[in-house]
Amino acid sequence: MNEKFILLSSQRTGSAFLQQSLNSHSKIRCDGEVLLGYGGLHKKSPPHILKRYRRLRTLWKTVVSGAAMNPIKTMENSWAPRSNESAMGFRLMYNQIERDPRVKHYLSGLSGVKLITLKRRNILKQFVSLKLMHDQTKHGRFSAHVYEKPETVTLRVDPSEAVFYIKRIQTQRQKYKQFFSGLESIDIDYEEMVAGSGLKPQISEAICDFLNVDRSSLISTYVKSNPAKLDEFVINYKELIDFVSNSGCGGDSDYV
Repeated sequence: MNEKFILLSSQRTGSAFLQQSLNSHSKIRCDGEVLLGYGGLHKKSPPHILKRYRRLRTLWKTVVSGAAMNPIKTMENSWAPRSNESAMGFRLMYNQIERDPRVKHYLSGLSGVKLITLKRRNILKQFVSLKLMHDQTKHGRFSAHVYEKPETVTLRVDPSEAVFYIKRIQTQRQKYKQFFSGLESIDIDYEEMVAGSGLKPQISEAICDFLNVDRSSLISTYVKSNPAKLDEFVINYKELIDFVSNSGCGGDSDYV
């Protein structure tokens, strides 16, 4: 029996690493963010002139792939078997559900699909990583995902903006946990997921069991693009930590 799944997360939680790891299994296919035109059946690349412009690249992919016109068909195409895989799915971000009423309505009645929910406990680090991604061309980076460790860059972070983001992500997580409560799901923390060039053995086994495929090591060629500790690249680290710590939005997060 084939399994259909969604890999649900927010940006900068390691979802591309997990996607590539899933695709290392011969029986699993996880397409990319198909609602943005990445992965799936659409294989065309944007014009080279758009290389430096992430948002324009994404807009081009969304339109040319047909995802903008027919997002429902785009999602369903990812669940259709193409070769010998027995578990098929795609990456989906919270904001992609919220920006299109058609997508939200369709997903509200979903059944027979499994949910892999990936989150990052350290939402502050997630936010800083997102800021770096949005400003990546300033630092000579043209992709959000890398195969070699890039040179460390530094930045200043607006504490108020960080707290706003943390609260928004916390709200989204609660909202969509309830929204998808009717689906069978497995929850994965980014901080507990990675071991070297792949997933930790217990995470690999749990995912394989969840998708009803033979247990196998799940590996990726991506590497972390930023240092492990915020104080290594956030200029106003102490100001930021003090502000976030006093904001009352800590929850189960660790901001060190």
